[in-house]
Amino acid sequence: MSDVLTEIKDQKDSVVELFGSKVFNITVMRKRLPGHIYKSVLRTIKEGTPLEKDAAEVVANAMKD
Repeated sequence: MSDVLTEIKDQKDSVVELFGSKVFNITVMRKRLPGHIYKSVLRTIKEGTPLEKDAAEVVANAMKD
């Protein structure tokens, strides 16, 4: 891949990553999620454990709101 195409791809990847981090980040989750769901999400982030189905549904609804 040419240097220009590689640079464009890298910029695109960073924009996608940046957008998500600014929309529903840890601070927003703390405000919008019930305490036990928030703790479950943190555990998933830190330990890599699967997110429980109930928690995933609450997170998805909070993201949509």
